[in-house]
Amino acid sequence: MIEVKKLPESKVEITAEISADEFNHAFVEAIREAQKNLELPGFRKGMVPEKQVIAHIGEENLLVDAAKRALNKHWDHLIKEANIEPMGRPDVSLTKIAKGNPLGFKIIVSVLEEITLPDYKAIAKETISTHLPNIEVTDEEVSKIFDYIKQNNKNLPPDADEKKLKDAISQNIRFEKETKERDKRRVTVLEAIAKKSSVIVPDVVVDAELEKMLEELQTSLKQMGLTWEQYLSQIKKTEAELRIAWRADAQKRATFGLVLREIMKKENINPPDEIAHSKTEEMLRAMSEEERNKTSRERVSDYVRGRLLHEMVFDLLEKG
Repeated sequence: MIEVKKLPESKVEITAEISADEFNHAFVEAIREAQKNLELPGFRKGMVPEKQVIAHIGEENLLVDAAKRALNKHWDHLIKEANIEPMGRPDVSLTKIAKGNPLGFKIIVSVLEEITLPDYKAIAKETISTHLPNIEVTDEEVSKIFDYIKQNNKNLPPDADEKKLKDAISQNIRFEKETKERDKRRVTVLEAIAKKSSVIVPDVVVDAELEKMLEELQTSLKQMGLTWEQYLSQIKKTEAELRIAWRADAQKRATFGLVLREIMKKENINPPDEIAHSKTEEMLRAMSEEERNKTSRERVSDYVRGRLLHEMVFDLLEKG
């Protein structure tokens, strides 16, 4: 039996107990785990008797370890019974912890509250219809790049077909313009949907988005050969000032992310595993060996799946 109390700022407090039998089982697991690596005078590694394990490590420490094990094991059941969607790390306090007794605890955690979406397909259709400019590529734009290539590309054959090269340049310019316009239009669509949605973004989600933004910038700076300290010195700001300046954008990005996530749920959108796997392998192959060693496959897979999900949502919205 659990008690769920709603708190301000999209948080809840959960008060509950884990039975004495289950807690005792977790306590035995904690002892056995400690026993595996413990070596004391007169006993081989892994062969120290239970009493000596408790005496050496301390019953209180083992009880805390057992509490962590029991809570981790029951976490999924707990949030299901509480009917919540937790966001971020929970704040756990133990209210009763003693050998042979139930484990009592309180958990305070940020939660994602119910999101109400408008008719997002209709909004997308209306927004897109009013944001479809005619993409043009001028002769001047093509000539400017063509002249630059002629002057700076030493590998360009002297008898290169000028018309074919200019056609290729024109196609590339058009593609870049269309991509920029598409991205701009997608932001406009999301803004229009989010404006008519009921979304409460927990601070912990905004904080996570802000960390992601800072990490993206730091990665970009590293690729350009700049350190974080050099960048801050150039813009004459501290990291704390940058976080304050960026918080509104982080709030906006987090809102967009939650709106997209809710559309995915409602439309049951999920990329096929074989496509996600193929795209992940493709991205890993494109990395240098050093980059692959520093990046976990799971992280790349999550990134690829996220991009695929977003593309599938926008494909749905843009097709109406």
